[in-house]
Amino acid sequence: MEYPGSKFTRRIRITTLLAFIAAFFIISPVVILYSAGYRFDFKNGLLLETGSLSVDILPLTATVYLDGLKIDQAMPIRLNNLTPHKYNLKISASGHYDWEKQIEISRNKTTYIKEFILLKKSKPKLITPDTAAGISISASGRYLAYSIFRNNETELVIEDEQKKNKNLIFRLSGALTLLWATHNDTLAVASGVGNGNRRRVSVIDVVTGNMTDVRSADPILKYLWGETANPNLYYGTKDGIYSFTPHSGQVSLITNSKFLDWQIDNEILWTMDINTSTAELMISKDTLGFRKVFNSFTTIGNEPTKTLANTKFETIEHDTVLLRDKAENIYYIVRANAKFAINASKYYLSRFNNWWLFWSPYELWTYSEDDEPYLLNRSGVKFENILPLDKYNTLALHRDGKISALFPFFYIERELVDDSVKVMTADPEARVIYYSNDKGIWKLNY
Repeated sequence: MEYPGSKFTRRIRITTLLAFIAAFFIISPVVILYSAGYRFDFKNGLLLETGSLSVDILPLTATVYLDGLKIDQAMPIRLNNLTPHKYNLKISASGHYDWEKQIEISRNKTTYIKEFILLKKSKPKLITPDTAAGISISASGRYLAYSIFRNNETELVIEDEQKKNKNLIFRLSGALTLLWATHNDTLAVASGVGNGNRRRVSVIDVVTGNMTDVRSADPILKYLWGETANPNLYYGTKDGIYSFTPHSGQVSLITNSKFLDWQIDNEILWTMDINTSTAELMISKDTLGFRKVFNSFTTIGNEPTKTLANTKFETIEHDTVLLRDKAENIYYIVRANAKFAINASKYYLSRFNNWWLFWSPYELWTYSEDDEPYLLNRSGVKFENILPLDKYNTLALHRDGKISALFPFFYIERELVDDSVKVMTADPEARVIYYSNDKGIWKLNY
């Protein structure tokens, strides 16, 4: 039926209806595919599934740029429906170094950038013009101990970072080794370490200022702190294993020394022996209590037991035993059901996440509980020291007189100090690095 004067004839109405129906069937799939995360790559003529990007780092005021475009979102940032390809990601914050990396967005996957803190831009602050031979920070981060070689003697100085004062504790001939207790601000200082003639270990309670000496007629072969809040110092000679109580000065014999080596973990004595009948190296737990053979073996890696006589305990953590052969520069990780060998000369156990670091002059290995050792980094420049810088295990690398920070999970490195560094330590809780060079001892907030 046609209405007089109407411009929409029957043919036009049918044509319009068919056009709307066609548009519906054309547009609906596009909308559905778009909602499902698909995008059309006009350059290559392909229909692609999209990916997502999640950024969650500190500080929360950081700004994110993706291929130079600022993302107007606050942390944590979630970007969906990104076309899969490589992007340049840059993260910036006032007073911090930029963090920049090329990332790849994959289809139907989320790329996570998380668990790190941007490094602060700051200038190092001179603590003293003296050059330190050794430097160490206490468990609380309040006290800095360092040794200075001057006039053929070694001076021990302890600085209170809270009160900003420092005290000369004593002067001795020879090198000093500094070992802080794990859970309080008590320092053990051994002298005569290098000549195998160590007969004195001084224990200093830096809070009270009390100092007591452990003196032995026989050389003290090893010493370590207990794990309690008011710890004992355990030490061993060729004849016995002893406990020293700092506040009373009392020395107690724990047991005669009849073992290849010993270690104390959580106040439990672990020992190592060679079984003469089977030639197995036996590691025993709770030797003075309910003795249990933790593990026994004739080889570790390619090393037969007969070559392990010089292997000693280094530490024990969560029933992971670390042994070391100093002559061969080999560490052995021993668990109840596994063992691994790592060619390395130094190690450090991070207080965060039970993460172990091992390094030779040019290789950095890591180890996590219930996993296998993993080669993290190779360097053309010799590693001097490696330390965790925060709970996310950003690492400080000391090489060639420089200190750089490595974000290990992203393989990004940032130089922090280029000033002929000789020794260094770090307080990851306060985010402070202490280092020494020929100009003095410095403090750097990061």
